[in-house]
Amino acid sequence: MIPYGKQSINQDDIDAVLDVLQSDFLTQGPKVPALILLDSLVTCRGSMRCH
Repeated sequence: MIPYGKQSINQDDIDAVLDVLQSDFLTQGPKVPALILLDSLVTCRGSMRCH
């Protein structure tokens, strides 16, 4: 097996996921805008063109 990367997941990350999973909002709600922003920052890193 060829390792392709190493993830860094700490207890704060796990707690944040559990908070959302245990809330009334899984696909909508107050955490969605932050997730969309984070996704755009991660997927656009190193790219010349982002939408």
